Amino acid sequence: MGKPTLRAILQDATGSDLPIQAIKQWYDRRRTTILDEIGPGSSGLAVAAALCGVVDELVAAVDGGAGATVVAVGGYGAGQLAPFSDVDLMVLHDETDAKGVEARALRLFHLLWDCGIELGHSVRSVSECLDRMESDPIIATTLMLSRPVSGDPMLFQRLQDETVNPYFERNAERYVRAKREETDRRHAHYGNSFGMMEPNVKETKGGLRDFTLALWLERVIDGYKTFEEICQAGVFSRVEMDEAVAAYDRLWLFRCAMHNLRGAKTDRFDVDLQGEVAQQLGYTDTSEAEAVEAFMKSYYLGAKAIFRFLRNVLVRSQDRFEPPEHLPMRRRLSDTLWVVGNRLMPANDFPGYEPDRALIEPFLAVASEGYNIGNNLTQAIRDHLHLVDDRFRTSPVTAQGFLDLLSGRAGVARALKAMHWAGLLSRYLPEFGELECLVNYKIFHDYTVDEHTLVALERIDDLYASASGADAIKRSVLEEINKPWLLRLAILMHDAGKSRGPNHEERGAVMVHSLALRLGLDKGDALTLRNLVLNHLLLSKTAGTRDFSEPKVVRGFVEAVGDLESLNLLYLLTYADVSAVGRGSWPAWQDAIVTEFYQLCCATLAEPGAVREQAGDARERILGEIKNPQLRTEADEHLAGMRDSYIFETIAVDVAAHLALIVRAKADGFAVNLRANGGYWDVWIVALDRPHRFAQLAGTLTICGLNIVGAQAHTRSDGVVIDRFIVEIDPAHVGQAPNRAELEARLKKDTAKDAALARKIRSYMRRIRAGAKPLATLRTQVRIDSDLSPNFTVIDVVTADRPGLLYHLSECLSGQGLDIGIARVSTKSNVVTDVFYVTDHGAKITDEKQIEKLRSTLLAVVS
Repeated sequence: MGKPTLRAILQDATGSDLPIQAIKQWYDRRRTTILDEIGPGSSGLAVAAALCGVVDELVAAVDGGAGATVVAVGGYGAGQLAPFSDVDLMVLHDETDAKGVEARALRLFHLLWDCGIELGHSVRSVSECLDRMESDPIIATTLMLSRPVSGDPMLFQRLQDETVNPYFERNAERYVRAKREETDRRHAHYGNSFGMMEPNVKETKGGLRDFTLALWLERVIDGYKTFEEICQAGVFSRVEMDEAVAAYDRLWLFRCAMHNLRGAKTDRFDVDLQGEVAQQLGYTDTSEAEAVEAFMKSYYLGAKAIFRFLRNVLVRSQDRFEPPEHLPMRRRLSDTLWVVGNRLMPANDFPGYEPDRALIEPFLAVASEGYNIGNNLTQAIRDHLHLVDDRFRTSPVTAQGFLDLLSGRAGVARALKAMHWAGLLSRYLPEFGELECLVNYKIFHDYTVDEHTLVALERIDDLYASASGADAIKRSVLEEINKPWLLRLAILMHDAGKSRGPNHEERGAVMVHSLALRLGLDKGDALTLRNLVLNHLLLSKTAGTRDFSEPKVVRGFVEAVGDLESLNLLYLLTYADVSAVGRGSWPAWQDAIVTEFYQLCCATLAEPGAVREQAGDARERILGEIKNPQLRTEADEHLAGMRDSYIFETIAVDVAAHLALIVRAKADGFAVNLRANGGYWDVWIVALDRPHRFAQLAGTLTICGLNIVGAQAHTRSDGVVIDRFIVEIDPAHVGQAPNRAELEARLKKDTAKDAALARKIRSYMRRIRAGAKPLATLRTQVRIDSDLSPNFTVIDVVTADRPGLLYHLSECLSGQGLDIGIARVSTKSNVVTDVFYVTDHGAKITDEKQIEKLRSTLLAVVS
């Protein structure tokens, strides 16, 4: 015997009480049947409509009574629901029996709540609807997206005729302008890019709301209520609409799968969820890409199609409501271009007889004059992309125009974004085209690879215009470079190899050869470009993970770079690349370290072999800035006992502070100095050296809730430890961070016994483990090198970041009887590189069996 229908359940009910449990079982069973069908080939809109239909059936079967109609509004009114979407209902009445209607409405609302439905509800008359619409545009939108579910259909029609339609006729321009402003704010809040690595599938640029917004605006502008009506009217091309509708359907499928897998309302598409949805929808690994990468590429291509649709509608709305007397005169810019206001428009014969020049020309005007590309010009370019063939790509005219574009001071990134949007950049540079909507899970970025590259280009434009003192050195270097086009070309190509597998630096360097031939670069420029792509990670890696006071490190780096012009280009490329990874990816402390190393390399290029002299210069500079004679004498003695790495990395004010900390530490055991540094804190800790000391310090900071994102360990020749930890503080919890006295007390207490500290660490890790998750999978690498440094064995550990990692690694090394002479921690996004310079009883490790055992032990600790 089959499961009972809703009608049968209600017919079997006796009295006025509803059989709540039986109705809920029916509702859950129907939803489960729909959600179990989600899989490869499913239609998101069909799933959303089916879920909506179940609620419709429930509402229509239960509601009763005259003088009212139950109206679905908002997303539910549009006929689409995700598994855990809110259901927005309005009970509309004619004021003849308001109290009776409210009682019946409450009975319906309680039933829906009992079924587990998150309900938005109201009971209103037609006149009340009008009052609410006039005071709140959100209410106006929800009523525009409304439909009757049960009750009196004539009452709903009266609402439309007397209230909704007249409202939008009166307020169309005001409503459209408000929606444009609201959309700008929403996009900015969610990252202002459809290429965000963890997008909000509903709210991010190119999300579901952008598609529905486009439909709302079309309805207000011309009265079109469906995308089919828009197509029939010829407002947009059928291809463009089909792409947008298919993307909308796809995003609805993703959203429904997300809700279903989480068992709750969730619209933030985090990395873990991306993999789960990809698996449910049948995506599989291929030789070209992992399943989740192919899956997310389909998301980003869809988001791009949706945003293109919305942008075209927004331009139409702007044209519609621009008063005719304020329309700017059209003027000729060139044979193939017109300017109307601030927008470039194509002439009738665009691109004419010279496509090599005409297709690049608009973007030169965008960069140099600040124009915008009009929608019809974008479409005209897209319609002529077939002209971009091998002949076009090797045309000297095109190449010169493109290099002229890359040579500008401002607006270059904006022009390249417009060029990418029109499809021309990917077509002209196929190497960059392979990056379109590509995701990289090996290191967590905020953006897709192509979007990251365009953000990196923006950093250079911003640098030209920056008046910030923090940018003074970078800006000065930028003004000095002879070929800014070479820097921007390196940025465009620096991640090109990511489309072709691991070791993207080497792969990208190989790809440079054909590009250089097409652009007609001379051998010198081609070699510089190749080396920039090959070495684009080298500066940040070396500065962040090596003791650059050692001449061998600096010499090796300088030999790889070659000359001052290449070093300048690499310095700016490093800044643009790292700072474009995401928000907070280029903090002031990292800027200072990279810049210090860059300046040391500049001096070494000017005078080879001068690293030791540079350390002496740095020491003299520090002493010269200390005005008190007695303090200067103490500082001189202090610096004589420190390694050059400390001298390079420390400024005079810190040295003076350290001398005071040393006095306190000798009396109290520990001394701490805390200093806010943007979104981070510098924590200097001075203590007397003993086994496990560095691990103890890292562990205590960890259980204080401080996330260590950088560290440098220094030991003076007399055994005084001076360690710097750069810790991340959530701005919402700064008040909860320990102050100096509290931290010193914790250090005394928690480092007294190693076993007690280890127990506290384990307890802390258990508490946070349930909520913590790595942002991406990453294969751990452990490298042990006894040749890199003359005095130390160097251990590199590269892995995904996690709380307590530095403590566990340094404790493991101390447990092996090794002394940590220098430690460097560099965290970029979710990837951490912990580097330890160690000795075994004062000597380097040379025994291969000991090295292999150490590597295995460290790998076990990380896993």
